[in-house]
Amino acid sequence: MTGGTNINFVTKRGANNLSGGARFYLTDDSMQADNVPDTVQQSNLNGNTISSIKDYGFNIGGSLIKDKIWFWGSYGVQDINLMDMRGDADATMLRTFNAKFNFAFGNHRIELYGVYNDKIKEGRKRYPLDYYEAGRKQTGPAYIFKIQDEITLGSSGLLSIKASYT
Repeated sequence: MTGGTNINFVTKRGANNLSGGARFYLTDDSMQADNVPDTVQQSNLNGNTISSIKDYGFNIGGSLIKDKIWFWGSYGVQDINLMDMRGDADATMLRTFNAKFNFAFGNHRIELYGVYNDKIKEGRKRYPLDYYEAGRKQTGPAYIFKIQDEITLGSSGLLSIKASYT
């Protein structure tokens, strides 16, 4: 079973020069407006509010053998802490690792790509709105693996063969 959506996306790839980057974003309750309707407040409900959201990670890529083998990888975390409409804590931790290797051999350009993603969701308590089972801990992990061969066919043709596992 899947969530019903597949996305075809292109990630970075390594180049002959070593390069990378990093990020850190922080959002806290001071960055949130207070626009809860009176009818919600009169029911002793608060609306969902942000306690803190931290989004951080890094990526690095380069060449293992110049003009032949390249690598790229990244690691990222989203640490999301909310208060639900009843004032209960609702925490989500998302961790993602990506790795890619590219190889150039003659008229073949081969790519190996993998993703490891883990979701830990605790505190989803929307009683009495949901059944108890809907509030249990949600966890991963999930994996994606892909291999692709792009074959140059003369000056005007390209054949791309892909296989992936999600």
